[in-house]
Amino acid sequence: MGKKTSNQGHWSGLKADPYHYFGFVYVIEDKTSGKKYIGKKQYWMSRGKVKGCRNRVTDRQSDKFKMRCWHEGDWRVYKGSSNDLKKHMKMFPDNKYTYTILCQCRSKGTLHYRELKELWDKDVLFTKHPKDDSSYLYFNKAIGAIKFRPPTFVSEETRLKCSKNCKGSGNPNVNLDILKFFNMKTREEFTGTRLEFTKFTGFKHQSVLSFCNEDSAGLYDWRLYEHKDKSTTYTRMSPTVETRKKMSKAHLANKYVGKKEAVDLTEYTFEHSELGVYTGTKYDMCKEYPILRTECLKRVIDGKQKHHQNWRLISDD
Repeated sequence: MGKKTSNQGHWSGLKADPYHYFGFVYVIEDKTSGKKYIGKKQYWMSRGKVKGCRNRVTDRQSDKFKMRCWHEGDWRVYKGSSNDLKKHMKMFPDNKYTYTILCQCRSKGTLHYRELKELWDKDVLFTKHPKDDSSYLYFNKAIGAIKFRPPTFVSEETRLKCSKNCKGSGNPNVNLDILKFFNMKTREEFTGTRLEFTKFTGFKHQSVLSFCNEDSAGLYDWRLYEHKDKSTTYTRMSPTVETRKKMSKAHLANKYVGKKEAVDLTEYTFEHSELGVYTGTKYDMCKEYPILRTECLKRVIDGKQKHHQNWRLISDD
């Protein structure tokens, strides 16, 4: 995996994580006067009319969240939406302002709810300034009405209980048989149910389901050690990086990438105006930033394209 340098703009507090959350609740404070403003900001903004994006899922950690329906917003340089706050900043530009992330939310509904909860808890409409009773402490002038209940995210413990209760009730995906898995690369063994293996590895449930039903020979470096009253022992290790480079293009295409070209494992250095510098292979880079595409990075590397999503090639090792 390559190394990167992150940039979260002028925000402090929690570390900004747009690749796992949809937005955040913040507080802007004028350290000179002591006045504050609480609001919310989305990491991701909708792209407008895009095919297949009519009903957008805003849960950032959901498998149904479609990257093509969203683009990253200007949250790094965002300074609030309050008109009173903007006027105050123009009148007192030399004051020291701090920008703090209070919490991060997975979906748009949860983000809206957490902002309102923060406004009510702080009592922003009635709290007076401690040094001046004639003015208020917060710039906020209204608290929006909640017209819906935010979604409830079920914990893994609850999901396991539901799966046990649904066993034998017509659900073909529920299977609590004990299986034994073996990793050919690390020589690691794991014994447990399919759900426990999914939680242990972090793989998608559908991929593990196909793997356990033997629709696929393996799942990355993992193999079924014992299955269907048969015992199978795997002793061959996964090929090293040097071995992969020596293998034929056709074999690489069928076994690893699925394309009719050799795997490029060269480490490149890319630079982004806001995200900083990233060093690693183009596959590691696309895994770190899912919004990127390997074919577009290849065109940047070959000089056919100047940049991809504002990432420019600096050098290759």
